[in-house]
Amino acid sequence: MSKPKIYINEEINEKVPQKIISYMTKTTKKISEDDNIKAIFGSTFGGQAIANVIFLADKLIYYPPGFSKTKILNYSDVIEATSKGKNKLDYVILKLKSDNTIKIDITTDHEEILKVLNYMSVNGIVSISENDKIQITQISNHKEDISTEKKINGEKKENIENNLDYHGKDKEDNENTKDKRSGFFASMKQKHALKKAEKEAKRAKEEAEALERKRVRNNMLATLREGNNMPRLDASSKINLQKNEECYYGCMAKRLVTKIETVGRTAGYKGVSIRITKGITYHTGGSRSHAIKDNVIHEYPGALFLTTKRVIFVSQAPGKSFTITFQKLLSTVNYKDGIGFKLESRDYTVTMDDPELLGSVLTGALKNFIK
Repeated sequence: MSKPKIYINEEINEKVPQKIISYMTKTTKKISEDDNIKAIFGSTFGGQAIANVIFLADKLIYYPPGFSKTKILNYSDVIEATSKGKNKLDYVILKLKSDNTIKIDITTDHEEILKVLNYMSVNGIVSISENDKIQITQISNHKEDISTEKKINGEKKENIENNLDYHGKDKEDNENTKDKRSGFFASMKQKHALKKAEKEAKRAKEEAEALERKRVRNNMLATLREGNNMPRLDASSKINLQKNEECYYGCMAKRLVTKIETVGRTAGYKGVSIRITKGITYHTGGSRSHAIKDNVIHEYPGALFLTTKRVIFVSQAPGKSFTITFQKLLSTVNYKDGIGFKLESRDYTVTMDDPELLGSVLTGALKNFIK
């Protein structure tokens, strides 16, 4: 069976064979050729064009493999649509007002299923999960990256072609006025110019891609700091969540604990006795060694979680886990490799790979908590 393909609105008449609609009308008896079809999720099976999901004006029709248990759902009965899968989006779950769910088994490419979810969200059919919104935004940004890359490559290619044309003419002139040796050097000059132009094009492309990645990341962090499009993490197996509490973010981290410890000792020495005369001896004083103490930093690995109400650090080291409620958090200190939490009675410091992302999620979580 070929991978399904989405056709939306105006694409239907141009791209979807009429035999898909005719075949489904005759086979399932669920639709007619007069129905106002808005979108079709189409594929082929055994050389025959079929449809898996058809969106009408006020309802959708889902045809499972083999057309068993065909479902007709009014849009008003559906609350939320969510994509499911691990490495790719394998299917869609529809949550109904009746607390039931329906699995739409339409295995296909990641982008194709997101196209279905985005269509349902944009057209007001049903809301979609925050994670799917983030992935749709990422794919949109990726398309912009590809468009930018093609534009840059086109400009560089034109420059290279112009460079080649110039050096080609230069080579032709040299062949008419110089001997074979002069022609050889002209050819080397052309190759050098081409190689230089290719390096410049590659460097320009890499710089443009780096700037675009930075722009996309900065936009994402700014959105998170405002408390919008906050991610959701299923951490129920790692931490115990309170009623109406959700987990935004989690990452591997290390708690830093500073202790005053003995790091060495000063040298001690014994006194010296010198006999002056009979019955008279002079004694010099001795000294004992002393401990040298200093601050020593210990690291305790664990996992840090941010929820809608708390900061939670979980470690297997005895006594090193901690929980901070947002009400008790006075302030935070940002470091280049971590973040510090200040409370009225004590402080906590943790390090992680991406403290900037953690700080942005924490800022958004605090804003939403205050609301």
